[in-house]
Amino acid sequence: MKVRLLLLLLVLCFCRPAAATHIVGGEMELRHIDGYNYRLVLNLYFDQINGSPGAKDPVNYITIFEKGTNKAVTTVSLPIREEKQLSYTNINCTTGELKTSLILYYEDIYLNPAVYTHAAGYYASWERCCRNNTVSNIVSPQDAGITFYVEFPAVVKNGSAFVNSSPRLSPPPTDYACQGELFSYNFSSTDADGDELVYDLVTPLNGYSTPGVPAPPASSAPYPEINWQAGHDVNNQIRGSPAVRIDRNTGMLVVNPTYVGLFVFGVRCQEFRDGVKIGEVRRDFQLLVKDCPRNENPEVFAQPPGSTNYYSEGQPIQINGTDPRCLNVFFTDGDNDEPLTLSAKAVNFDGNGFSFTGLTSGVANAGGIKGMLETSICFDPCLDSEGKVYLLDLIVSDDGDQGCSLPRQDTLRLSFVIAPTPDQPPAISLSTPNRVFEVVEGDVISFDVTGTDPDQDNVTVSATGKGFDLGTQQITFPANSGTGQATSSFNWQIDCAALQQAVYQLEFTVTSISCGKPITTTETVEVRTKQDKISNNRVSQDQTVCYGTSAAAITGTTPTGGPGTYTYLWEMSTADAPGVFAAAPGNNSLPDYTPTALTQNCWFRRKVTAGACSEASVSNEIKVTVMPLPLAPSFTGTTTCSGETATLTAAATDADTILEWYDQPTGGNLLHEGTTYQTMTVSTTTHYYVQAVNSNGCVSGARAKVTAEVLDAAADAGEDLTIIEGGSAGLRGKGGETYSWSPATGLSDPNDAKPLATPTETITYTLTVTTKNGCTYTDELTITVLPRLDPTNTITMNGDNINDNWHIRNIEYYPDCRVQVFTRWGAQIFDSKGYQEPWDGTHNGKPLPMAAYYYNIDLGMKEKPISGSITLIK
Repeated sequence: MKVRLLLLLLVLCFCRPAAATHIVGGEMELRHIDGYNYRLVLNLYFDQINGSPGAKDPVNYITIFEKGTNKAVTTVSLPIREEKQLSYTNINCTTGELKTSLILYYEDIYLNPAVYTHAAGYYASWERCCRNNTVSNIVSPQDAGITFYVEFPAVVKNGSAFVNSSPRLSPPPTDYACQGELFSYNFSSTDADGDELVYDLVTPLNGYSTPGVPAPPASSAPYPEINWQAGHDVNNQIRGSPAVRIDRNTGMLVVNPTYVGLFVFGVRCQEFRDGVKIGEVRRDFQLLVKDCPRNENPEVFAQPPGSTNYYSEGQPIQINGTDPRCLNVFFTDGDNDEPLTLSAKAVNFDGNGFSFTGLTSGVANAGGIKGMLETSICFDPCLDSEGKVYLLDLIVSDDGDQGCSLPRQDTLRLSFVIAPTPDQPPAISLSTPNRVFEVVEGDVISFDVTGTDPDQDNVTVSATGKGFDLGTQQITFPANSGTGQATSSFNWQIDCAALQQAVYQLEFTVTSISCGKPITTTETVEVRTKQDKISNNRVSQDQTVCYGTSAAAITGTTPTGGPGTYTYLWEMSTADAPGVFAAAPGNNSLPDYTPTALTQNCWFRRKVTAGACSEASVSNEIKVTVMPLPLAPSFTGTTTCSGETATLTAAATDADTILEWYDQPTGGNLLHEGTTYQTMTVSTTTHYYVQAVNSNGCVSGARAKVTAEVLDAAADAGEDLTIIEGGSAGLRGKGGETYSWSPATGLSDPNDAKPLATPTETITYTLTVTTKNGCTYTDELTITVLPRLDPTNTITMNGDNINDNWHIRNIEYYPDCRVQVFTRWGAQIFDSKGYQEPWDGTHNGKPLPMAAYYYNIDLGMKEKPISGSITLIK
């Protein structure tokens, strides 16, 4: 027996500087997780025979480059996550030459959509030395490095997220090839995005790593390739007839090797989306070719039912429904003590319709005694080729021998036409002879339904409504099943809901399953309902109303018939023509109905029921036509003088309308009809309201407010004034275009807005102004004339009560005055606010010496203070 071992490997990251011939191979994948999150995975296959434990890198560092510019973008560190041993087909044949473990590295990374946008895409690479020193087809493999390489697209294209996962390469095979014998391996990969995959052979990349620099700093592409041994090149990586090749579409590798040895060859898997390349994955393979000992072919034979001869391929076997359904099968081998395994595989039909009865494995020619192993293959009773020829392969395989030769097999293809075992349909019966029921509210329909199957197949009893759902009625009928027989009880309580339909049909079904297909028998029952109908339900009559107003009450006749008290529901439709009706707004449950304010044409009808189970009676439909309102009139306000009338004007927007004037926005008094309205005399600004009324009596919306603005009184004579006898004051009139003061006494110009007034006694002036609008207004101003002060100039302090105090004549007219007395040197000896207590010639209660003293009197108004001297005499 010959056991094959193909080791395919793509490795992307080695970052520790230990040099060793330890790398068998591996692959790297970029898997999309979600959003812009990805997982970078490295499967590294490690040579445990030739590699040292110290060469296992705990962390690998992968550099990502921008493909269009070869600019480094980032470096990703991948730590070891798991390590496990690879298993082979025959460990006895592999232990001495190959022992490989899988080291799994990965890390989750974020590909920033603001960074990974280059149209040419990106590539990740890693360089490491060295390859297995036992490789036969490259120069100095122990000095040859490996560059692992994967390409992927930008994560954003045309402003939108572009999601992609690299192809997932199939796991490495666990067989190896034999010299001079055809070897194949299905290299087909999977792609999570459904992209097109294309395969080809490429020369493995060497890169810049050496035994002296096993893990060089990251460098960008292009990378040097490995050097082939003489006679080898990219098209003859493993020489043979044929040399190693790969199908570009299926990924199937084929080689018939000419020489023994360990051979490296490279495979590339490119992915395309919509005809455009978006990425690629590279992988290096190692194929061990051995000189295998010879192994004899096994053989398999079959006998059709009722025949003693072996079956000849290509002759269809006819198996009818009542024929035996098993074939005898014999298998053997030309070698002694050869373990054999028998299997069957459907070629052109579902592979679940057959099974072996007896052994499917054993040792042929045990102890050197020639003979055959025997078993049977039987077809299921339900297998049905429906007249077509089915193909079934019987396959016998040996496992080679302990000399590790290539396993061999023999295939016998059976052709047959088969019919299923016959099956009789089930039967159905009802416990009642009735098939038509007439019912009223309160009745109950009840009977049993039984299904039977003569073949004792499992049967199920069920029911369905024709044109209605059983779940909408008070029906109980549980589905029931059993072997050979099943019974279920039907019960229907007739209620109001049931009376809403005149006729019901129920279909009862008994179903048995034969060969996975349902076989049914049915029985139909009809149920007819009866109820007393309501009549004489009419309403009247059509109306026309204005937009936004209510219609008059709609009245209806008194209904007759029905089983109980009448219940009313008024309904309304607002379609352009009577259509879908819904409950009318407001109080809609009386015999008559008054619509609410309407804004569009409406149709009304009355629905009457009598008792819970009566059929609703729907009346005729009446239409309420809604007439549009006239548009609001245009208008012009005005201004007027106080005490005069105002003329207001408005214009109708629609034809055939009149204008009405009111004193309130709603209600109020009708003042006038027409386009022009002259008000009564007004003294303050007043608002009036106008509306349009058309020939249908419809009034425009809210009344328009028209204002008669009374101009504000503008005369301003100024504040009242006070002067001292003989003085004068300037007047400041405001508010008009012309001015007139009266009386003219003491005025410099009575027609000047700002005359000078010099009255001799207190006087009141009246100012009359005329505005630019011609309005005349008046205002008054009073000028108070005060007498002058007359202070005495001596005080006689002789105690005769004559001139003992200082007397100031007319001081009482100046209550806000301030009187101060000083010595000749400026010392203040008297200070009084107002002059309620006259000065008696003392200071701090002591008499002052005779002398002249000086006074200053501030009148408390905008006048110059009065000053002079007073003499004390004793």
